[in-house]
Amino acid sequence: MNLVEFIKSKISRSSQFKTFANDVLDDKNFPVEKSEEEIIDYLNFQTKRGDTNETFQKLLKEYKKHIKNNQNKIFDFTEAKFSVLKSEHWKYYKENFPVDKVYLVGKDSDIYKIYFVDSKSKTALYIDPKSDTSLNDTSIYKEENIRIGNATREVSVIDALNLLEKCTYDSGSKPNAAKFLEIIDFLRLK
Repeated sequence: MNLVEFIKSKISRSSQFKTFANDVLDDKNFPVEKSEEEIIDYLNFQTKRGDTNETFQKLLKEYKKHIKNNQNKIFDFTEAKFSVLKSEHWKYYKENFPVDKVYLVGKDSDIYKIYFVDSKSKTALYIDPKSDTSLNDTSIYKEENIRIGNATREVSVIDALNLLEKCTYDSGSKPNAAKFLEIIDFLRLK
C-alpha cells in the first residue's frame, strides 16, 4: 500500500484523518503521478499553509508504522474504499469511460464543443477544447440534456477523430494544444 492508497483508505473510516483524507480527495492539483517523496513534500507544504500540518504529520507517522508492520503482507483490496482523486478524473475517464458516439458543435473548420457519449448509460463527457480548464474538470451530462442546435451533429467515434484532426480552427481561437492532443488520444483508445 502506497501513501495515496493509505490516504484513500481513511476516507470511509471514522478516524481523525477522515476530514484530511477528504480534503486530499478534493484537491484538483494533487500530484498523484509524482513520487512518494514529492507527494510528501507537496502535502507538507500545503498543510503548513492550511494549518493542518500536525494532522498530516500524525497520518505520516501512522503510514510509516503501517508500512513497517506490513512489509511482507499483500495489500487487501477488499479493505480499501476506492475513490478517484480530483487530480485523477481525466485518467479515470480515459481508461474507463466507454464512448460509442460523439456530438460535435461548430463548423468543420471550428469545432468548439465535444460530447463523448456512452449510449448504454446515456451519459456524456463534455469538453470545450478551447478552454484552459483542466481535463480533470470535465463535466458529465445526461445525454438527454445535450442541447442539439443547428451547429450540433452526431458522429461516430472514427468520424469525430477524423473531423477533429482535420479541423483548421479558422475563427482565430485555437484549441488548447495539450488538451487537444489528449482528446485525440482519448478517441484513438475508443
